[in-house]
Amino acid sequence: MIEKLNFEQRFASGRVRSIHVNFVDIELVEPVQGIRLARVMRPHWPPEQDRWLVGDQVERLFIYDLSTEAKQGNAIGHWFASVLWATAARNPWERSHPDHPAIGRVLDGEVAQIAGARDVIVRLGDSLMEGFLNLSEVPDGRIKGVVELLPLGTKLHVKVIDVDAQRCKIELSVLQMLADLERQQGRGPHEVGEPFALTPYLRFAEAGALRHKESASSSRAHPENPWKGCGVLLMDDDKSFSRDLLAWLHEFGAAAWAADNATHAADLLARNGSQITHILLDHSVGARQVRAEMLSLIKRHRKGRLVAIVSGLPEVEAPETAHRLGFGFIPKPIRFEWAHLWLTKGELPSLRLDLLSPAPYWGMQPDARRTSISERGGNWLAEVCRQVNAVAGLWLRCFRPGYAIIARHGVSGLPVDQELEEALPRLGQSLISDVEQDGEPHGQDRHDMGALRGVWPSDAQYALALPLFESQSRVVDDVLLIFGAAKVEIDFGSRQWRHLQAWWLDLLALERAEDRLTEEAAFATQGRVHSATLHELRPLMQAFESPRPWTPEVAVDWWAQGLKAKHLINSGLYNIRPERIAQVNLRDRIRTLMDTFIWQFISRREVTVVVHLPPAGLTAYLPPEVIEQPLVNLVDNATKFCMRRRWARIEVRVFVDKDDVKHPLVIRVSDQGVGMTPEEERHLFRPRHTSSGESGFGMGLYISATLAKAAGGELLLTSNRRWSGTIFELRLPLAWGRQSGGPTP
Repeated sequence: MIEKLNFEQRFASGRVRSIHVNFVDIELVEPVQGIRLARVMRPHWPPEQDRWLVGDQVERLFIYDLSTEAKQGNAIGHWFASVLWATAARNPWERSHPDHPAIGRVLDGEVAQIAGARDVIVRLGDSLMEGFLNLSEVPDGRIKGVVELLPLGTKLHVKVIDVDAQRCKIELSVLQMLADLERQQGRGPHEVGEPFALTPYLRFAEAGALRHKESASSSRAHPENPWKGCGVLLMDDDKSFSRDLLAWLHEFGAAAWAADNATHAADLLARNGSQITHILLDHSVGARQVRAEMLSLIKRHRKGRLVAIVSGLPEVEAPETAHRLGFGFIPKPIRFEWAHLWLTKGELPSLRLDLLSPAPYWGMQPDARRTSISERGGNWLAEVCRQVNAVAGLWLRCFRPGYAIIARHGVSGLPVDQELEEALPRLGQSLISDVEQDGEPHGQDRHDMGALRGVWPSDAQYALALPLFESQSRVVDDVLLIFGAAKVEIDFGSRQWRHLQAWWLDLLALERAEDRLTEEAAFATQGRVHSATLHELRPLMQAFESPRPWTPEVAVDWWAQGLKAKHLINSGLYNIRPERIAQVNLRDRIRTLMDTFIWQFISRREVTVVVHLPPAGLTAYLPPEVIEQPLVNLVDNATKFCMRRRWARIEVRVFVDKDDVKHPLVIRVSDQGVGMTPEEERHLFRPRHTSSGESGFGMGLYISATLAKAAGGELLLTSNRRWSGTIFELRLPLAWGRQSGGPTP
């Protein structure tokens, strides 16, 4: 049984027993609670001790944790120790140390290790201290796994909720940190069944005063039963949807009935006709004959009643049917404000132009560059196998979840190709998953191949999986899987291995350069169809220039033309033109943009935005779109990721950074949204990578960054903390093609 240790008992001495790439094992002079081995990880020894040799004496070290094996009573267990913490001035567990952990502190952290099925170890700030974060203390932790929610390298803010100084153990929480933030900002979360959202607002910070602009639809509370006196007949064969909708209508005072066929609906109309004021028909209800009978029934009983068709399918037919029959159209999911307008005023939401999921002009088809990377990667793998006496190798890309083969050596033949593709989804259950979680090499014998069976060459007896790190964050982007006829041994400190690592980094740089060229080629191709896009937009312009009598058919035609135009614009090019340079009063431009166009995001998504306006008289000589398009995109993204957090705030600051001569104009957009995963952050400014699901094109930030670059500026992500939000900065010169440290006269 391992007992607790007080502070003084944690100091020990020993000698170097073995040296590894990322740690050194120390044999203690005096065993501590029966355990003689202490492991010092690389961050915990000073740079001057990189020249340690086996047998060297370590005069003083600080023991701070036990390995999992030791906690389980295994004889091969060890202590974790620190040489840096051997002095009181550097030891944060010393009570007088400024970094000493205290319950209630909110700290910056990064996931450094997967500690189990439901725990991760978070490295806190720059102090090398670590704390435990359990899945129960993060959002969605009850329904998602550790690797999905907290992959290695995830940066986040955490609150210290428990400190056990005798065990050097810290417990952390994200949920409690967010709850404190909610209370501090005085805007609690939306309650289930609440009739109206909390009031969103946009405010401008100017000269010490705040001006509030509130949403007209939510500026005052609603009566207790806002739909009292309304009666709704729902015709739908979806029992679950009908049950939930009826409960929702009843909650706010409306009478409601549901029918799944025309006979039942006719009976309800006969018995409750005087109370039924509104009829809702699901567009996808039943078979064609059932729907036809329901439509016939509605036509006979529609007099004096409002009728609407509801649909949540991505199709054009539903709104077309509604307009052809003279009915209203309400998209699913039905929002409270839409239902409220329809039931109380007879008004309907405007037609959605985003019902279809438009396909871009380009396709994600394999291109010739993959052959180039595959061949070069194969040559690299061949050299790796030659250096370590291996028979085959695979270079794998981790997509979380899923894997892709970038290159291979020693594995050939069509049947093997098919087996490799079928085996890829199962690799997450193999030693490759261990490599992703702890960032350390893992080996395996043939008789334990397990999930590697589909990729294991017939002449191999041993497999070694190695993490390939692209950055200092130690996030495993790629994995090298090599197979040997015997156990594979690698000297990671040798010159040959460093040469192979440099070769791999060169291959990555080449891959990204070719990615960039491919994207530019795609956009150049699209530029050649720009004239065709304008040609397709011409009928819409003619429709507006030559108005026709308003009929349902004309409405559908205009709606279809608008939908087509939207798709063409979304897949078109945004060309910046230097000849459009204008004198822009930044204060007026930002205020107008936020107060009109961006207000639609704020009111619809019910978030709070605070704008810190620049000084009066600050002027820039730039094309207006260089400022407007990135700002609209950044605020739009921020409101999306704050939508479920009614307490969250978005801040926009516009100021001049006099220390940055090249890019003095700074527009900073910070939010308290859900942040990004390490995977999303790595692909942030690449085209066609989106965090918005199927509704996003993945082009917004790419176009914004391209515009900033064309104007001599840059768009940067300066902070990203999972579940705590992001900070973006748009940095621009104050004049096109000119460097200036102050306002342009």
